[in-house]
Amino acid sequence: MKVMEIVDIDRLYKQQSRVRTIRNLQSEIDVISSKLSSPGSVKLTDMPRSQNPFDKVGMLISRKIEKEKKLEKLMNEALSEGSILEGVINCISNLPEPTQGASNSVYQDLLRYHFLNDLSMKEILELMDIDEDSDNYESQMRLMYSRKYDALQKFIKCQKG
Repeated sequence: MKVMEIVDIDRLYKQQSRVRTIRNLQSEIDVISSKLSSPGSVKLTDMPRSQNPFDKVGMLISRKIEKEKKLEKLMNEALSEGSILEGVINCISNLPEPTQGASNSVYQDLLRYHFLNDLSMKEILELMDIDEDSDNYESQMRLMYSRKYDALQKFIKCQKG
């Protein structure tokens, strides 16, 4: 499969950042929703309040709406960009399999996990059932970074033809 436009590696990093921002916005919206659904405070004193009116609920609702609009825009961008990047990642399977080392599917999975799902190398090792306390953890971590570099090279190579 030939990709029409050349996709730069920077687009992978931008997608990773976009996914991270989406995750953060979703958690911020959840926090605001929980504040809105929690019971109001109980008046403990008869002392007069500040003379400046403050509408906490209105402010929270407006912040939530603002964040939801931003989230929707980012989700649409992430979906369209993700499909382009996924197409390029799928092209890696058309490259010849290496004689030694990891297979092309390992490189594809690494790119998907790290850039499209924004998983850290530590989280990827956990998916591979490599515990942080294991004897070979440090060497596995170095290997993952080396494979990430190789995967990025394959990402570029598969677009050149």
